[in-house]
Amino acid sequence: MAWIVARGKFDIVHINPSFNAKSLQRDGFILLLLRLTNYRKVLVYFTAGSAASRTAVKRTPPLRVLTAWLLNGAGRVTVLGPDFKKSLEEMGVDSRKIICTRTMFDGAMLKKADTTAPPSGRRPILFMSRFDRQKGVYELIDAFARLATEFPDMNLIMAVTARKWRG
Repeated sequence: MAWIVARGKFDIVHINPSFNAKSLQRDGFILLLLRLTNYRKVLVYFTAGSAASRTAVKRTPPLRVLTAWLLNGAGRVTVLGPDFKKSLEEMGVDSRKIICTRTMFDGAMLKKADTTAPPSGRRPILFMSRFDRQKGVYELIDAFARLATEFPDMNLIMAVTARKWRG
């Protein structure tokens, strides 16, 4: 997946990790690559993760510093709830980068987005995750199908990890 991101010219890279050791290692590698190449158009959207995992990172100085450095390299970090935001701020993540949100999509946000097509004439949307029901892959496909009629210049690119399909 890192190779896809490094070679692609994406408007935004959306990463949807859970805040746990396994996910942070996998997606942390992608964030590291993006940070080292100074790619800042990254949205990190945490929708899961235990308070215990956040506490463990906060209490481990090297992990805390690395996590803050990686997340501060992203354009935005989205979390579900003020406690999650507070934990990231305590780790050193810039509070101006953190947005508390909910899991519902506001279609009006798309209307406000820059609709200029890139030089290729196509606007790619990249989904990088396990193809897992809990990661929202079915909702993404449904939403893209509805949007494609209004925005025919959009492409959906789906990159899956080498894990077994668990639909």
